[in-house]
Amino acid sequence: MASNSRAAAGLALTCLLGLLITGLYFLKTAAGHHLDAEILASLVSMNTSDARPWLQGLIRVTDPPFFLVVGAALAATAAGRGQWRVVAAIGVLLVAGTASAEVIKAVIGPTHSPDILDGREALWPSAHAVAAVTLALSAVIVTRGAARLLVGVLGVVFATAVGYALLITGAHRPSDLFAAVLLSGLWLGATTVGLAYWQRRSRATRVSRSGGLLGRPAA
Repeated sequence: MASNSRAAAGLALTCLLGLLITGLYFLKTAAGHHLDAEILASLVSMNTSDARPWLQGLIRVTDPPFFLVVGAALAATAAGRGQWRVVAAIGVLLVAGTASAEVIKAVIGPTHSPDILDGREALWPSAHAVAAVTLALSAVIVTRGAARLLVGVLGVVFATAVGYALLITGAHRPSDLFAAVLLSGLWLGATTVGLAYWQRRSRATRVSRSGGLLGRPAA
């Protein structure tokens, strides 16, 4: 348990440092801007008239209505099993993940020139990408047994597909998506640490109560 907590704390810290370092590089340096624009230019050429409806439909899967419905279904599945820690983990990942992305975007403001990104100002990080990654992580957390590996693979495919759709349509730059993955990892690590602490406190409380009952003199 302690080793899991340390690993989770290490993940959260690594992702936080990654956010700071890559944010400074891609948002504040000419080399970062150039690399971002170069990768994006190689991908937006794939945005054909035939592919566009499919790509936009894939992005809409991570819009709030669908996102909330799927998240609620995952939480309800865990609640039906009495897994309240899992319910809490899903809530933190989905709500805190996307909310923090919106807060960061509001604080930082526009980060890219609108003439590069299909006439729009993209913001760092991508909330759509955070939604895709945290949905995939939540699905893995709620899945049991051998099926977890399959769900994990499907989750990677889903999040990757949404990421490519965001890039090909010119909705975001690569750095926006990279930041979204790091932000999701940060919340995964922080949530795991919090749940481990909750579990230790619950166990200590049960032991304390049990000891108190055993230590009482018989009437």
